[in-house]
Amino acid sequence: MNNSPALSNTMGSRHNYWRQIFIAITSVAACFIYFDAIGPSWQYFDTYYWSRPANISDHSLYVNYARYQSIAELAIADNNFGVSWFFLSIADPYDEIQLFIVNIAFMLIAFYFYCKICLAFSMGASAYWAWLLNAFILYFALLINKDMATIAVILAVSWFALQRRFGIIILMIPFVFVLRQQLFLFLAFLLFLEIPVLGGKYKSKVAVVLVAGSVAGIIALQTFQFMALESLGEGLTGQITAFFLDETWLAPLGVPLRILLYIYDYASSIVPFYKGQIDAIKALRIPSIIFFVAITPSFIRALRDTGRRTDFEHYRPLFSVTIAFVSALLINPQINARYLTCLVPLLILLVLIVIHKPMYQRSLRKLPIRPNGLAANRLGR
Repeated sequence: MNNSPALSNTMGSRHNYWRQIFIAITSVAACFIYFDAIGPSWQYFDTYYWSRPANISDHSLYVNYARYQSIAELAIADNNFGVSWFFLSIADPYDEIQLFIVNIAFMLIAFYFYCKICLAFSMGASAYWAWLLNAFILYFALLINKDMATIAVILAVSWFALQRRFGIIILMIPFVFVLRQQLFLFLAFLLFLEIPVLGGKYKSKVAVVLVAGSVAGIIALQTFQFMALESLGEGLTGQITAFFLDETWLAPLGVPLRILLYIYDYASSIVPFYKGQIDAIKALRIPSIIFFVAITPSFIRALRDTGRRTDFEHYRPLFSVTIAFVSALLINPQINARYLTCLVPLLILLVLIVIHKPMYQRSLRKLPIRPNGLAANRLGR
């Protein structure tokens, strides 16, 4: 029997390939079952048991924008027009199958880059299976929405940042601006954090980016009034935003508070009810919430034991993507867990990488010298 390393690596690659195919097929099948279970469109509204099984309100808004507004009026100034125009350019807004196919394409792109990151860090089987914790993709697979494409953008940008391909990230700016205008700042923040020529200590850059996102959101709301203050409601989020509108110079102090509010809003989905009904998107977040709760002790121990800067350097680009996206979220005056949900697939992968500390294999670049032993810990091996 031949137990050579070459044969073992070949067999491992084959198993990995078929595992990826199976997970991709499972994801598509699950999305189709969910789509078939709650369609056609008249079932997208609340039922006796389910509340908001699909994002029909945003879908209707996007269709109306593209139907009744001109590009000249809204292409630059409006954050909803770009995604409307993009979807209606390639699909019939009243053909739910076409919209479903577009979203599934974005999901497969996201999974492709997720697998590339797993492979780059020599992650084992568990990391690939962890993709299935992102059950909320069932919700994002339906109708016109920005979220599935945003997940694809985050994971693609993460891969290109690991590869130091900043030119490709810059070329993505027009698309992300059309998709979601805040994503332009997301890429700008990421480039600021990762391009060495821009100078400055990394911790200082992180602080600058977080404060810039929060302050920019308050200033933009004051200057352009792109959102009616009444829409913020009378809850804690509305009160905080109103306070910083009056006291703009204190806006940086709101950064940790608003981040905690995002985390709280996401974690509160563990109780998935809305007006006595099961809220679909909240229920679909539960697998990822259980994962984060279960793995938090191991994650904290890993952070405490890491200590060495060389460990952090392996996954720093992924951390930079996380910080840049959170900073872009802070521009929004509203706290909405749906925005943070787009980051969850990367967060799951980042947590697993931090815990197991596998060595990053630069497949297209010469691998820098790494400390001995970092490649030994491999998830699922």
